[in-house]
Amino acid sequence: MVVLDEFDDVFDNGSEQSLTHSDYEEIREHRRRLDGELFFDRLLKLLRVNAPRLYPPKTNDDLRELHGRIVAAPIADHNKQSLFYYILKDFDDEDQREEQPSLDFANRSAMPGRYRVYVDGLWELDHLNFRKALDDLTDPSCIPTFPDEILDTLLRHTPMHEQDLALIYYHTVSPPLANEIIRDSFFKHLAKLSITEAYTFSRQRSDPTQRHLFELLITSALKEEMGEARAARCVELVNLPFDKEEEEWFEEYLIDGNGKSLHGAKDTVMVRRIAIGKMRDASKEREQLSGRNMNGVTWNTVKNGIKAGLGARMEAYHSG
Repeated sequence: MVVLDEFDDVFDNGSEQSLTHSDYEEIREHRRRLDGELFFDRLLKLLRVNAPRLYPPKTNDDLRELHGRIVAAPIADHNKQSLFYYILKDFDDEDQREEQPSLDFANRSAMPGRYRVYVDGLWELDHLNFRKALDDLTDPSCIPTFPDEILDTLLRHTPMHEQDLALIYYHTVSPPLANEIIRDSFFKHLAKLSITEAYTFSRQRSDPTQRHLFELLITSALKEEMGEARAARCVELVNLPFDKEEEEWFEEYLIDGNGKSLHGAKDTVMVRRIAIGKMRDASKEREQLSGRNMNGVTWNTVKNGIKAGLGARMEAYHSG
């Protein structure tokens, strides 16, 4: 067993242990890229370890000081093991997989496997290895810690070719989304991937959150840059199975609410009315809608088609 209070027992060859300059600077750069806070920093705060600015340790004296602060903290041994295990991973050599300082420490200290897996995930996350991190952070044995913050990191920092990771993490871990900013950020991400899936997500919330997300959904579809992608998202939006209340929200937001300034707001209302068979209401708006060309089709053409399609019923509507 490892005597955690003994520096040389935790850090083999401790008298000479220190990070290389490049490793030290790399960790500092990762912190900058993660908005000034690593998940190791969060872990130290959560466990109330008084070690500001001691990680990464620049010298052997700094490493000893950090060890002393962790030992002095009033926390359980498995928490101390987790912190030491994380630090030791900075000294691992990828070319010597069978002789890793972190693995040796974990084995000698009988560190619980679920803590090892979770710390592996946080370490990979702090080193911007997002897909590797996800493999560990979604392990069934893990006890989720910082779930909203992890989701937020995946949303804001994963490269374009890894945009699926946030969704995978959400569906696997089910973070609470207690932070409204993170919730909205995730919802916008979800709406960008699938209008229908985002709509389903919004319906799982109660009002006023549901209405707020519903309006974000509309904005997400209409703010897309002009082109086939925007057209497809708008078609998907207007064909959603709104209930009566959502129908009211939709029209209120685009006709009188904050969404009325969105490009094509009233046109979208008109298309929705056509889609659900409210032809008379669609025709009532015809004089207010723009006649601009959209993907080769003018709304005047659409409006004339509505008028022709209604025929005598249009006259009856106006006379009634």
